[in-house]
Amino acid sequence: MLVDLSPGELDLLVEALDSHEYWQLSDSNYRNNGYVLGDGADDEETVQEIAACRELHERLDPLRSAGNPPVERDDTAGHGTAPIDPW
Repeated sequence: MLVDLSPGELDLLVEALDSHEYWQLSDSNYRNNGYVLGDGADDEETVQEIAACRELHERLDPLRSAGNPPVERDDTAGHGTAPIDPW
């Protein structure tokens, strides 16, 4: 399946993933200044959902518009910014 997104829509989608991970999935004691620390939760199912969000974020980041550089994810937050082939 292919989805045609404008650069702005892709940016919005990546930002929404970050927000979903922070506000909906992570436990409050894992939140720090906009970052989700470590695994983000104590519940294993939630940890897997957070990991899935992070993996999708890493796949989408290289596709973002040149005008908006990829959002750097803090290594201390439990996830890095290593480039991943989206396909």
